[in-house]
Amino acid sequence: MGRLILVVAACLFGGAVRGANSGGPAERRDALLKAALGGGVEEVGRGLSDENLVVRRTAARLLAEAGASAEGALATALGNTDSLVRRTALRALCRLRPERALDWARKGLGDEDPAVRRVAVDWLTGVEPRTDNVTALLVKARGDGDALIRDAASAALFPFQRENVSLRNRKDYDHDVRIAQAIPLPESGWEFRLDPGDEGHLKGWFSGGGPGWARIDVGKTWESQGHAYDGVAWYRLTFKLPSKPGKLTAVDLAFDGVDEAAWVWLNGEYIGSHDMGKAGWNKAFQLDITREIRWGGENVLVVRVFDSAAAGGIWRPVRVEVLE
Repeated sequence: MGRLILVVAACLFGGAVRGANSGGPAERRDALLKAALGGGVEEVGRGLSDENLVVRRTAARLLAEAGASAEGALATALGNTDSLVRRTALRALCRLRPERALDWARKGLGDEDPAVRRVAVDWLTGVEPRTDNVTALLVKARGDGDALIRDAASAALFPFQRENVSLRNRKDYDHDVRIAQAIPLPESGWEFRLDPGDEGHLKGWFSGGGPGWARIDVGKTWESQGHAYDGVAWYRLTFKLPSKPGKLTAVDLAFDGVDEAAWVWLNGEYIGSHDMGKAGWNKAFQLDITREIRWGGENVLVVRVFDSAAAGGIWRPVRVEVLE
């Protein structure tokens, strides 16, 4: 009699209960879809252990769509053998519980699959305001064994973006532009510090303050001045300008050569960059500083330089150019 009751009950309950553990993969997947429509999170969660990859991935997707009630199952999915299941679960967990997302991201960064680690980096990149803990995880990701992840973390840690085109190079400006005055910046009196950890921008070196700077000249490489080094280094110069010229359309900061890439701040404001890779080592460039320049007063110029090999640094002159 008891067995008959069980059989009748199973028939009445329907295929959603049977599906995850019986029939072919298509039937089991359909059963998960039915269970999800009925709010059966526990039933869907059992699909994560299915022998069929498509069924497991379907379960992960349905759990990601289920909301907060699926958090436990999604946390379990982070240990699944399939990387797509883990990726789906990590993305959902970071979205569902922002207050715990840092823990999930930390776990994701330790995953063996680069695609899962990239989900963690993408989430960390979007966190605002950025806390010290978030920054620390991005710094960790910058040392990842996968180049794409390293690049993504590095870009997130260097958020300075500005398109800066000199008036003389603007295609929407149809007037003749000439250099009315060129004010050379001194080649001596600059300050310099190495940044082997590439962390100066995280510590605010671009603001121009702080100890640890040594004297250096521009117009020559840093190697020729006793720094046998490849990587990131910083230059800083404090200089005064005369009163504002009477006739002025725009003002450029002109570099005749930086080996091999440069990022520039003036008076604490990010101005722009010259980053062509190795090909940029001997290319002159100009950045518009009309808004940031201080006429008749003191200015602080800070340049972050990256050199990957051989000679490096601000090896050619720098000047302020007044355009008319």
